[in-house]
Amino acid sequence: MDWTTEQKRAELLRQPWTVLVTKEDGELVARVKELQGVIGTGSNERELQADLMASLSAVIETMLACGDPIPMPLGRIVPWEKGASPVGARRNLVFRGHGALFEELRASAGPALQYAVR
Repeated sequence: MDWTTEQKRAELLRQPWTVLVTKEDGELVARVKELQGVIGTGSNERELQADLMASLSAVIETMLACGDPIPMPLGRIVPWEKGASPVGARRNLVFRGHGALFEELRASAGPALQYAVR
């Protein structure tokens, strides 16, 4: 089965991206380590998550539309290049950092996002 652009986008959103979170000028700032240009900001965890997911989706859509190579998380390969079939929806982001901020993020994680503090 061939992958549609939407199936590719959905699969890429499910990958275990490494998200680095910092606090800058009183705002939370999240960046996806593997994908330059993916950045989210917010004054709280909910705003940060929403902005980060919007940015991640926009960057992935642009890369797919332009045919750009997509740098995958460590140990992952682009699934449609290895002959895999599309699967159902889930999201898996890995947040890395230090201190109470990351404990708060992990504690506030919704069922759609998985956090790992390392």
